[in-house]
Amino acid sequence: MVHKRFKNGLCLVSDKYRLIYLSIPKNASTSIKIFMKKKMNAHESFIDSLNEEQEKYDIFTVLRDPEKRYYSALSEIIVRNCDNARKRLRRINHKKGIINLIKNKYDEHLIPQLDYIKDKRNNKLFNIKYYIKLDKEFEININKLLRSYGVKRKFLIHCNKKEVLGENMSKGDKLYLYFYADVRENKKWRENPYKHYELYGKSEGRFHMHDLQEISIDKINFIRELLDKEDIMKVYKKDYKFLEKLN
Repeated sequence: MVHKRFKNGLCLVSDKYRLIYLSIPKNASTSIKIFMKKKMNAHESFIDSLNEEQEKYDIFTVLRDPEKRYYSALSEIIVRNCDNARKRLRRINHKKGIINLIKNKYDEHLIPQLDYIKDKRNNKLFNIKYYIKLDKEFEININKLLRSYGVKRKFLIHCNKKEVLGENMSKGDKLYLYFYADVRENKKWRENPYKHYELYGKSEGRFHMHDLQEISIDKINFIRELLDKEDIMKVYKKDYKFLEKLN
């Protein structure tokens, strides 16, 4: 069953700058949405809901290395307040289990990127003019694109979330930002996640201690290691092929 949050053609439309961003989860989508809404007067829509004038706007999207996106997606599911997803992950004990989750589109973060940039009505790619890669040059490239359309404000990945929450955000919200900044992949976090959690507070905001205890760190690592590089390349084969064509 396709996940209810899978929204094909979800986009941000800036009439002021005549630019559209096609959203793909785990590809800096939240940061871009916040930036465009606050700095570019953008609003959410769907590609198939654009009016005649908006259909003339240029479209850009962001693509990411499938392996990095896969690991980030697992972390997202684990720390998110989504009991069903955590319980499902906790029951996975073999490679086939996680592959089935991806193939069956169980969670929108595990769905292949190509599914987000193809029109489900005709299975053809949306008319995307710019593909930006989420790599070490990402901020440079996206700001170069935005400047070419007259956007003067600088985009900084993840910083936009802090700006929205404000200077007085709770310790729980700081923990939320900590997770979403992908720092969770570092060595200190893997070695002792609970100690790191204590640095950010125990029960404020959206995260609680039981959220981390729901799946043990051993189970997290076990799930991550179910698929190796070769497995990920197979299950996201179409994404890899598409990225190769863009190179």
